[in-house]
Amino acid sequence: MLLKRSKYIFFFFRNFPTLNLKAILENNFEFNEEIISIPILYGKEVKLSKEEFEFLLSIKENDWAFYENVNDEIVKKFVEIGVIFDKNSEASQAFLNKENILVDQQWHIYAALYSAMTKWRDIDIKFKIATTKMDSAEDMKKMIEENGYPPLFYHTVDQYINKVKINYPDLKEDPFFNILLQRKTSRNFDIHKKLSFTDLSVILKYTFGVHGIRSLYDSNIQSVKKTSPSGGGLHSTEAYILVMRVEGLECGMYHYNTNDDSLYLVKKYTEEEAVQKAYQFTAGQEYCSDASVLFFMSHRYYRNYWKYRKNTSAYSVLLREAGHLSQNIYLIATKLNLGVFTAAINHINIEEELTLNSFEQGISAMVGIGIKDKNPVMSIEPVFHEFIADESKNT
Repeated sequence: MLLKRSKYIFFFFRNFPTLNLKAILENNFEFNEEIISIPILYGKEVKLSKEEFEFLLSIKENDWAFYENVNDEIVKKFVEIGVIFDKNSEASQAFLNKENILVDQQWHIYAALYSAMTKWRDIDIKFKIATTKMDSAEDMKKMIEENGYPPLFYHTVDQYINKVKINYPDLKEDPFFNILLQRKTSRNFDIHKKLSFTDLSVILKYTFGVHGIRSLYDSNIQSVKKTSPSGGGLHSTEAYILVMRVEGLECGMYHYNTNDDSLYLVKKYTEEEAVQKAYQFTAGQEYCSDASVLFFMSHRYYRNYWKYRKNTSAYSVLLREAGHLSQNIYLIATKLNLGVFTAAINHINIEEELTLNSFEQGISAMVGIGIKDKNPVMSIEPVFHEFIADESKNT
């Protein structure tokens, strides 16, 4: 049997107490040891026996080798989850194709581990508006009983040489700073009103759109200027949008092509289907389905890794890029008097819907916008009071 082991696999050891009542009563805890493997191509933890672990260590990683008298059941288990590859197995070929993408696109192994093991699939937290209690005293009391009090909202260093009070003018009336101060998360939307196509276009163009172009290194490689920073100026983030309620647009999933400033319909839905997709994609958070549009940010990894090859920080740069883009959507939506929010998502469900290979192009974040409901039956938005700096502590 021709076999080799995956390059993208981690192992760790976990101790857990044995359920031995006599030992517990005598305060003499006994521990068992579990061997855990994390095959990145599979994306889930797998428990191993010592026999299985030793077998894996005996399989070469870089070259195909012929193995005789192997345990067929162990081989079958590991082939099915992409831990080892069988030269003659179709299942292995699918995993090999994924591994080749990781190698060819210059993934750092730690980034691949993080990407594979932190994405959600099929999570439903059942966040229902009708049963929501904002800042419930009962819930907070229970939280404190279970976890104690959280750290304060500020941190004070114990050792310092001097203290200098910052000096800033009151800019509340300045149009730009007023937008910053108005920026907030909204969760109450009017499902009977549609977002204008012009407002959607403005958000797309001034968040993801290109506003300048130049050649790099005296070559035909093009660099672009956008309204947010990007590692290496590469701007590898794509915008896919789920349209539910937009004037003049069919419901469905679209891709924004920045080269021709056009929306390409890649999945067509009825409004009911689009609302259901929004519910599934946002892990059962009902208010997300009331929005007009959901923006999903997807990264073309090799666009970044082409320059930062197997770099330990390259993946985190892409996540920061999504953060920059999210804030831009927030600010533009605030300017347009639209409601805006971020929420947890089922990354893998979205990737599968878009038929993305998650190691070529993967979803990292979502921002939604909608028409604010001025008279909600139940408000699920917190109200903040003006902050006044504490002047009681002086040097």
